[in-house]
Amino acid sequence: SGSCVEVPALGPGAALPRRACVRSYPCVESQGYVWVYPGAGQPPDQVPTFAHKGEPGWTTFTMRNSFAGTVEACLENFLDCPHTVYVHRGWFRTRDPRPLEAVVARDADGAVAVFKDEPISESVVSRLLFPKGRELSHTDRFLMPAQSRVDYSFGADRHFIITSWCTPAEDERHCRVYTVITFRFGSVGALVRLFFEPLCRVIIAQDVEVIKAQADNIALFGGPRFTHLPVDLLGPHIQALR
Repeated sequence: SGSCVEVPALGPGAALPRRACVRSYPCVESQGYVWVYPGAGQPPDQVPTFAHKGEPGWTTFTMRNSFAGTVEACLENFLDCPHTVYVHRGWFRTRDPRPLEAVVARDADGAVAVFKDEPISESVVSRLLFPKGRELSHTDRFLMPAQSRVDYSFGADRHFIITSWCTPAEDERHCRVYTVITFRFGSVGALVRLFFEPLCRVIIAQDVEVIKAQADNIALFGGPRFTHLPVDLLGPHIQALR
């Protein structure tokens, strides 16, 4: 409620000043996270969720990282396929000259890119985790106001989901990112986690580094001026919706 419940220096049973209070915010605990609504009016009816976190048949691990960049910079980075070839070369993707088609849809709640007949690029992740001979289903989603979700599915028994929530930190130029990795890998999911989790931490550390480099350049030249290209599938939608 925001009301003071104890002033130890006054001693037990002391009357508390009625004006000893601060503004309170609606909050709720869900999936091990506390969600706070600092906006005006009533909070949304639905609490944001991390897909399949803690559900039977799914293996889950979490990460929390501080980024020297804005919420929008992080959201666009997480949902930008071309950056993986440059930032995560060899780990997550490698250069591939084959054309790739994607269909983008947008509504008031977010935007999604669905990739068609995506070939599997040679990388550490694909060699260790992706099954041979199966078709890949890949979608990237932005969900208002600050969530990204990436799905790589090879069927009901092999599915990887990376969901991140970006929260502003001490100022607009910094944010904290809470990431939940959920995946289905049959009965050996716990063993897969032993090498998959350290691998994900290496990859996200590269994102932290490149976002800081971008922020340093923006500060050096006095502020951002972005130009979107056709390969920036979700960036313009993230900017417009937010």
